[in-house]
Amino acid sequence: MANPSLVISQRKPLLRLCRILLCVVLLNIAGVAFAKELTESDKITYLLNTVGNAHVMFQRNGKNYSATEAKDHLKMKLDKAGDRIKTADAFIDYIASKSSMTGEPYYIILADGKKVPSAEWLHAKLDGLEKTKKH
Repeated sequence: MANPSLVISQRKPLLRLCRILLCVVLLNIAGVAFAKELTESDKITYLLNTVGNAHVMFQRNGKNYSATEAKDHLKMKLDKAGDRIKTADAFIDYIASKSSMTGEPYYIILADGKKVPSAEWLHAKLDGLEKTKKH
C-alpha cells in the first residue's frame, strides 16, 4: 500500500499548477470583459438584442408584435437611417420610440400587461448596462 503522505506530497505541485492556471484563465476573462469600453454600436446592438429576447409584446401603431418582430422592425429602421444614428440615445429617441410614419409612440407590453413607452423601457435598459460596465 502506498504511503498516504507520499501521495499527497506528489499531488501538491500538480494542485499548485492547477490553481495558477485557473487564476491566469480567470484574470484573462476578467481583463477581456472589463478592458473593452462599450462603443455606441455595442450599446445599440445590446438594445436590439434586449428587445428581441425579452418576454414582452411590442405595440406599434396600435398593433401588437412579438419581440422578434420588434427587433427586426427596429433593425430595418436603423439600417435605413444609415450613419445618421451615432449613439444609443439617438437610436432610442429617433428609431425605437415612435413611428416615423404616424408619430404614434411605441409601447412595450410587459408580461403583467403593463404598458410602458418603449423609450422609457429602453433608456432603463441602457442605464442598467452602463451601470454594470462601470462596476
